Amino acid sequence: MPGEEDRVPEHSHGERLPWACGLGRDAMLGLYDDTLAPLVAQGGARRMIGMFDAPDDASVHAHVWECHDAGDELLMVARGALALDFVDTAGVTHTLEIVAPRLAVVPSRCWHRVRVLAPAVLAFVTPTGRTRRSAQPLG
Repeated sequence: MPGEEDRVPEHSHGERLPWACGLGRDAMLGLYDDTLAPLVAQGGARRMIGMFDAPDDASVHAHVWECHDAGDELLMVARGALALDFVDTAGVTHTLEIVAPRLAVVPSRCWHRVRVLAPAVLAFVTPTGRTRRSAQPLG
């Protein structure tokens, strides 16, 4: 069963990178321990909550990279599979596959984009305001 081994490790200098929770009870523990506090406590930023069908890359704007300065983003793949591409502080691009049913967290200030690997249903909690978007990830 997937779990802690799916996390992308933090670098020694404290860089926060995207990660995916385990399934079932493991997902709830991961959400509570590692995600809930940053989602609700960062500078009073407002959050947008939504859910939509993601049949293809166009539906998730896969050509657009984004970076949320106002807080962490929570993604939940309820059906299907997505690829979360992200850039670490050294400028290296990594991919985290998120196969339903899974949760993933994108830390604030992390350039990322989502691609559809298999038609999906995606739920999200995203900080509003102070989101940068670009055709290429920026520093």
